[in-house]
Amino acid sequence: DKFWNRVMFPIMDVNNRVIGFGGRVMGDGSPKYLNSKETTLFDKSRNLYGLNFVRENIKKYKTAIVAESEKSCLQYSTMFGQDKNIVVAACGSTFHKYQLDLLIKCGAERVLIAFDKEGKTWEEKEKYFAKLKGICEKYKNYCTMGFVYDNSNLLKLKQSPFDCGPEVATKLISKGVWL
Repeated sequence: DKFWNRVMFPIMDVNNRVIGFGGRVMGDGSPKYLNSKETTLFDKSRNLYGLNFVRENIKKYKTAIVAESEKSCLQYSTMFGQDKNIVVAACGSTFHKYQLDLLIKCGAERVLIAFDKEGKTWEEKEKYFAKLKGICEKYKNYCTMGFVYDNSNLLKLKQSPFDCGPEVATKLISKGVWL
């Protein structure tokens, strides 16, 4: 079974229908995250994990934060409370126009990309910075776009901005690079 020894997350559409599953390995293993096979019903580029739970908060705060993983959504909610939760997960390390459209339909005027830290060498870090900036540049005509970039080395490689507690998360979010 490909989901053996993984924490399972049901992925739902905005109407609360289960359309797929994401699984995170427990301990060491590869791949770290594994999703259901893509189908006409489950297309990662057309869904955001957790949007069904936070869309009213996104409307209220006019802001959404896009993380890579389901775990990051749960961490944010645990740290700051579900009533302030505005985090969704792209279920991968990229972000698509259709996902942005979903957030805009929910009332997001600002979208902050908060992906896991990448890059060991200076060149890899520059490539990661360019990737995040490129995502934001691509969509900045639709709403205000920004991204979290840890230039203070608060995170270790592959850590989410939400892995080190509320103080680090708040610092990284407040220092987001907005375009």
